[in-house]
Amino acid sequence: MRLHQLSCTGLVIGILLFVYADGAYAQHKHLNDSIDYYNEVGKTKKARLLLDKALKGADEKEKARSYYLLGETEETEGYSSAALNAYRKSKNSSVQLSLPIITAKALRGEASVLISLGQYDSVQYYLDESLRLDASAENQLLNQLVTGRYWNSQNKYDQTLIAYQKALDQARALKNKKYIVMAMAGMAGVYFGQDKTMDRTRNVFEEVNALIDSSRYANLLARNYGRLANVYMVMGKPDEAEKYLKRASIITDLSGNLPVRGYILSSLATLMAERGKFTEAIQYAEEPIRIKRELGQYRQLQNDLLNISEWYLTLKQYDQARQSIREGMATSTTLKDVVYLHYFYDRSARLDSITGDFKSAYTNLKKANIFKDSVFSLQRTKAVEEISRKYEAEQKEKVIAEKELVIQQQKYHQIVIIGTAAIIVLILVVILIVIRSRHSARLQSEKQKQDYLRLQTIVHTQEEVQQSIARDIHDGLVQVLGAAKMSLQAVNIDGDKKLIHHRIKEASQIMDQACIEARTISHQLLPY
Repeated sequence: MRLHQLSCTGLVIGILLFVYADGAYAQHKHLNDSIDYYNEVGKTKKARLLLDKALKGADEKEKARSYYLLGETEETEGYSSAALNAYRKSKNSSVQLSLPIITAKALRGEASVLISLGQYDSVQYYLDESLRLDASAENQLLNQLVTGRYWNSQNKYDQTLIAYQKALDQARALKNKKYIVMAMAGMAGVYFGQDKTMDRTRNVFEEVNALIDSSRYANLLARNYGRLANVYMVMGKPDEAEKYLKRASIITDLSGNLPVRGYILSSLATLMAERGKFTEAIQYAEEPIRIKRELGQYRQLQNDLLNISEWYLTLKQYDQARQSIREGMATSTTLKDVVYLHYFYDRSARLDSITGDFKSAYTNLKKANIFKDSVFSLQRTKAVEEISRKYEAEQKEKVIAEKELVIQQQKYHQIVIIGTAAIIVLILVVILIVIRSRHSARLQSEKQKQDYLRLQTIVHTQEEVQQSIARDIHDGLVQVLGAAKMSLQAVNIDGDKKLIHHRIKEASQIMDQACIEARTISHQLLPY
């Protein structure tokens, strides 16, 4: 009895644990779904509020997803190092738990962050692995968007456009406006460096902005306003540029997204400088510099430091200019960016020359020239690589064209052979039909002849039978009846009775013989 009670108690506890675990999983999944939605619409602050709770959840599989969502949040807010760490935790956890879809997402996220950090070595490998694990249409689309960013960072603009075009085609197939906007904006970014009139670039950005739902993708709209403003600046329309930058600034004030805000304020600073308002330009530039320091966006920071140092020089604020130049040199040295090292040493030489430190100016100018030579060497190497790549591409296209020509010729020959065979078969069928028709006609004619002969034979036979019957009637029955008649006529009523009796009997026998003859003739008339 006690054993039975213990068994029942254990069963109840097991059921309760199962129900609790199932409820915990459902709660954790619901949290992740909410975070995913907030990340999707750019409301990362709300997503972050839920992430702390999600990362404390009991379900390990959903926790792997939570780390991926944390990576998305960190990346959207511009914290690249934190995003990379979260993606790697998600990847490690999902690999251990055999969750290929989450692993694929984490690998794609890792590749995206590495591009932002300027660490390009493993990007393509991670993207290939992501596609191998998840070949879904959405993952292919998102991988193409990251691939476009990668080729753009390598200044391979032809390949950039190919990747973004593939992403655009897939986004249209999925009818996803957000990804359509991202792909078109990426393509417009390439056009920006190639479009002399900027008309094409402007038209694309205006089309993109018309597609964006501002209630769902406000930060995306703000970034594209900034891009469109840069287009108007190049076109020499600063008032139009300022209008779009002000709109974007209002959006970033509300959303609080630091990367987009930094981008918009940097653009406003550039606009003020182009108008000759260098004090205002510096005021606008100070906040994006702080943002990029905080987020670790050192490549973008270089450009802002170079710009603000130029504005300090213009305003003769030499101490601030030197401070900006030194920070820029340190940043470029860490990044091993010879292009910006050339710019900063050249700017430092100018500053030293202005302040009268000619020895330092000469030293910095020599260093600037060394880095300039490195830049030219790098550019020559890239140019040679680009020419080599184009040559290889042309050779591949030539080989492909030749193969396509051979295939077309083979197809043509196959079509000719098939057509000839079809014509031959058709002719044979026609000949066969004609032969069969003639044979059938001959058979029909022969049959008609046979029928005619058969009918003639039947008629002739019938005539012979009728003649035979007529002869039998005439020669047999008629003669017998005639004999009977003569026998009866010979009877004399007044004569001897015996003789009369004999005559009648004789006549009766003749009548019997006539009946037999009639019966025989009747049998001859019966059909066989």
